[in-house]
Amino acid sequence: MNKDEIDFSSEDFNYTDKQITISVRSIGVPDNLPGNGIVLDLKGVLNIYSANPLKAILSNLINLGISKIYVYMKQLDNIDSSGLGGLIAVQTKLTKVGGALKIIEPSEKTRSVLKLTNLENYFHMSDVFIP
Repeated sequence: MNKDEIDFSSEDFNYTDKQITISVRSIGVPDNLPGNGIVLDLKGVLNIYSANPLKAILSNLINLGISKIYVYMKQLDNIDSSGLGGLIAVQTKLTKVGGALKIIEPSEKTRSVLKLTNLENYFHMSDVFIP
């Protein structure tokens, strides 16, 4: 399926509650983004309550053939072990299909949690968005 034919504004690819907003970015996407790539914005707190919606959205994207997922985390205020577990599960799934999850501009809090858990090298991480 062609990415241009997919309605990324649907509930299958977006989620909002009082803790987190998860959305596929439609504005400010680099021109050189791969055809099988997408930018996902996270804002708020990634925890036990928001990890499952995130995993569901990421699974929906993977099922459509999206295998390069850039997760923008500059506005992610906090991440806990459940959130990390969700990201690890998705990274594992993407690796099996030759893809990758890349963390873009992690907040200081997110970066320190990834460093503390020795996961900063597990995920591709960048302070600058370069697809």
